[in-house]
Parts: sequence; structure tokens; C-alpha cells
Amino acid sequence: MRKAVLFMSGVMLTWGLFAQSKVTQLSGPVKAQKVEKNIVKENVSVQSGQILQRSGVSLKNAKTTLVSKVVIGSSKNIYTALVSQSNVISANQDLNTITMTRRGNVSSPSSGLIQVSVSKDGGNTWDSTTVELWNRYTINPGRYPSGVIYNPAGNTNPDNAFVVGSGPVLNSSANSFVGNFFASVRLNGSNLNQQTTLYTTDTAGGVGYVNRFSRLYLQERKGKFFVLGDANTDNGTQYTSFVTVINRGIWDPTGDSVIWSRSYHVPNFLTSNGLPDGLAWPALIMDENGQNGYLIYIGRDGDATDNLSYIPMIYKTTDGGANWVKQTAFDWSAIPAVQEIANISRVGRPFFSRIKDATIDANGNPHFICYVQPAWSDHPDSLGYYGVFTYHNGFVFDFYKTSTGWNGFIIDTIRSKDVDEDHSPTSDPLDWDERIQVTRTPDGSVLFFAWMDTDTTLDAYNLYPDIIVKRYNVATNTLGPRVNLTQGTNYDGVNYWMYLGDYCFVDQQGIATLHITTSDLNLSDVGPVKHYYVKNVKIAPNGEYASIKESTSPIVSIYPNPVKDQLYVNLNSGNYQLYIYNTLGNLVLSKEANGGMNVVDMSKLPAGLYIINVTGSGSNVVKKVIKQ
Repeated sequence: MRKAVLFMSGVMLTWGLFAQSKVTQLSGPVKAQKVEKNIVKENVSVQSGQILQRSGVSLKNAKTTLVSKVVIGSSKNIYTALVSQSNVISANQDLNTITMTRRGNVSSPSSGLIQVSVSKDGGNTWDSTTVELWNRYTINPGRYPSGVIYNPAGNTNPDNAFVVGSGPVLNSSANSFVGNFFASVRLNGSNLNQQTTLYTTDTAGGVGYVNRFSRLYLQERKGKFFVLGDANTDNGTQYTSFVTVINRGIWDPTGDSVIWSRSYHVPNFLTSNGLPDGLAWPALIMDENGQNGYLIYIGRDGDATDNLSYIPMIYKTTDGGANWVKQTAFDWSAIPAVQEIANISRVGRPFFSRIKDATIDANGNPHFICYVQPAWSDHPDSLGYYGVFTYHNGFVFDFYKTSTGWNGFIIDTIRSKDVDEDHSPTSDPLDWDERIQVTRTPDGSVLFFAWMDTDTTLDAYNLYPDIIVKRYNVATNTLGPRVNLTQGTNYDGVNYWMYLGDYCFVDQQGIATLHITTSDLNLSDVGPVKHYYVKNVKIAPNGEYASIKESTSPIVSIYPNPVKDQLYVNLNSGNYQLYIYNTLGNLVLSKEANGGMNVVDMSKLPAGLYIINVTGSGSNVVKKVIKQ
């Protein structure tokens, strides 16, 4: 129902005092209201705006890796990519095909068009114009889509595979949401099937449930499809009830389409002041046959030994999602890593935040990703608060089912804080988090976690994100090293709205290719954006980046950093060219440089982050410098 943040004084190594210096409400109704607020803005004509990226920077192999980006397509604005729990990127290794389901290209006649960009050569090239999944953009324009690949049994031709997708629709004249679309189409653009469920007709036995925002955790399981919506109610400030809508589809080969049905589930949260005490949206995980699955909520569990904190509540289905049975409450503090977090809580309890992503492994065991924080209070009116550190956003865990219950481990520590409305650079402030997501090899034997994080020496907030990846071997229960894919490359600090595909590819040597996309951060929230595929993200079996071959840097040292006036760049022997770019990709200064000490006058440049590129003598490197 309610989640708040209390910031802890001190740095990461200071486990001491909590401070009630700032409280930030992150509840669902607030976010929902913001979505509603932006509907009107989205329907106006496209506005121009600066794009916060280095598209104008002409850097070559700043770090000698194969990582690069290729344009997938575009959208009218960034609102297509707001929710990382939507399944937008889908991949099929048998077809060597990847898809991105998104709002229509900038050149399309309406922002309500939902298109599918398709790559049939493993991400090297993309067709962003052929496949339209939802083209009813005059009546019931589409929004916030998800989409997955469905490949019929025995098919080897990408053109004969399908994308199945869903998302909410608007009443274009009233600028309000009225239902959802459910659609499928072949990857050659044929066999389009489109369906809608509307709030006025989507009921369960006359009870009156409505199916809203059906876009979360979309997944395909051998011709079965699952996606979550909700029928939650609120009083404008807090949720008054939670109802999860499980949209269930079965492929109909006679009609080349999906037959959809729906079931509903109400989590048994404890209440505070008559209101359900939990978080609004669960995670959904179905097994490979689409028969067994789990709904995982976060909230107060009345069956738990300790019900004074937000913990996972697990429900299981064995009939394809029609019925759900609550599982025996688990003592999450029995997991050693969770107990370590509880030990630094002022009330001795862990606090579980909203689930970020979920998947299933080779053993059929579900995994879900979320933060675990030290709980702040055990008072019934303030159980939704937790403590964190300065310069430390939290501990991200992977929890997985075992034969005796559940276990978990810390994936990593996220340093930079979520960008909130007070720190957002967009004209109508948009917030975002680290967008941590999980993908898996086709057989589920290896999982990969990916997220965005900013070097906190640049900013405490995640304004200049790099892409981080870690590999996890399910059989050996081992976690690989932390790999920063973009630091020191052309894409250093400019990787926004990241999505990770549902599956990765793996070759005979065990090298996995992850499918990651990023998008522009346009400083106008309704301005056009491009979407990019990050090529050749290859992770070796040891967890290292398979293509890294570090070149010798020509830079001996750069100081001071931050700099006010004169920047000193000490270079190895050779002849070089030095370029300085701002975060918009504009070249603001250049000069020839030689081995030894070089002085760069930055006194006339505005304060902010700058990219230093030194090239020449067979080397090329980029560094970040802050101008005070």
C-alpha cells in the first residue's frame, strides 16, 4: 500500500544512525495519477527537445570491445519505455531473431500505433516499419505495450513466427484509459489479429472487475501466454483493494491467433486502518509448460511468524493460472544474507521492496529480484518505511525456490539513487530506477542480471548510467564478476530506459549474447526518441566480457577532477588529438596534444559533466571530467 524511504546518515561503511531527514512516497496511486496526467500531453503534436545523449560524438573504439549500438526505430516519446517489468524485448535463438515492441515511429500517423521492430540476423540490422501490431490509433489508440515471440512447432522461417502483445488503450476523445488491446501478427506483417477488452464489458460473473494496464510480465510458454493486469481501487491517495487480473491465452492454430480468458486473484494482506498493507503489483512466473506458476506479492503476511514487515507472499497454480493456492509462510530471515540486513535494522527486521523482475530456471524453480532493506519501524501505522545509506541505493537480491523452501543471495549493491521528480532533467519530470532485469539461456541453466548505475563521484542520482551485467550459474550456484559494459566506451554514462530480453543466445563455447536496448533521454518528455540495440554483449562462461581486449591508454593522469579552470592531461609519448564533448554530444573544445603534460583551459565552459576523448598513436580513450 505504501512505501517510503528514510535516508541513513554516513557513508556505506558507517552502519550507524538512521536519520528521518527525507520521506518519499512511492505508492502506486501516485504513479498512476502521473500516468493519467500525461495522457493529454501525449496527444498533442510532437514537440522538439534536446536529447541527452552523445549522438554527435565521433569516437572510435574508446575501449577496444565489440560493444556498439545500432538504431532499432523511434517513438513519439519515451512513455513507451516507462515500466521495466513490461516484456518489450523478445528473442528466439532457433530463428536468430529479436523483436522490440514499442510505440510507433516518429513518422507514423499517430502515437497510438504499436509497431514491432524485427531483426532476423541476431541484432545487426532492424526493420522498424513492416510489422504493425495495433493500428487502431483513431479509436482506442494503444499505449505502453509488451510483446513476445511465438514460434510454432517445427517452423524455421522467421517470417512465419508471430509476435503476441498487449497493452492499455485510450478513449482518444476523452483522453482516458478505457481498456486493453490483445493482438498477434506474423513477423512479415500478415495475419494480424486484434482484440480488445473494455472496462464496461470486462467483468467476472457480473462482479464488475475491470482489467487495467495488461502489460506486466508477459510471457510465452509453448503456445500459452500470460500477462498481468489489475482491478485495484484507490481513494486518490491510497489503495483500498488489490485485485490481480491474470490474462491467459492459448494459441489457436486454426485461426492463427490467441484465445484469451481471465482469472482474478486477491492477495490476503493484513490491513492497517482498514486498508490492505502491501504493494500493488505482484510478479508472475510460469513454468515451461504453462501449467505451474507463482504469483509473488510483497506485503504483510498474517500467516508469517513475524507479520510486522513487508515480506514475500507466495501463491501457486497447478492448473495454468485458473486457481491460486497460498503457500506456507516462509521465514525469510532464515536466509543468512537477509539476516545480515535485518541485523542493521533499528527493529531487527528486513523490508522487501517491490519485485523488479522474475524468471524460471532449468530446474523449474522460480527466481525473483528485489531490494531488501533494513526495516525502519514496527508500528502498525508505519510499517512501509525502511532505511538506506547515503551514496547507497540498496542491496539487490535474487530469491529462488528450493526443495525445502527458498534461498537467496545478494546480486550486487546499487550505488546511485533513483531519479525522482526533484532531480529529473525532463521538462515534465519523469523518475526512473536502476531497471534491474534478468534473462536466461534457452535451457535455463544460466541467468544474467543487468542494470544501470551511475558513478557516484559524478552524481548521487542515476543521471549518467552505465550498463552492468552479472552471470549466474544455476547448477553450481555461483555468481560471476561485475562487468561494466559501457564505462570508458563511446556510451559511457548515456544508457537510459534499458530493457533486457526474455532469452539470450548461447554458442557452442558457452558464450552468451545478451539482448539489451536503450533509448534516448529527451529533455522534452513528449519529444521523439530513438531506441538502440546494444550489439555484441557477449559474456564468457567465467562471467567476463568475452570481447574485451584493453588497449594501452595514452593517458598517464588527468587532474584535478572536478576542475574549475585548468585541466592537466599527462600523456604517454606520441602525437594526439584531444576533444571535449558535453553530454549532448556537442564538441566544445579541441586541441593537439603531445607526450608529457598538456594544459586545457576549461574556465569558460559551463559547469557540468564533460567527456574527454584522446586519440592518436594507435590509441583511443575517453574519460569523464566534472567542471565546477
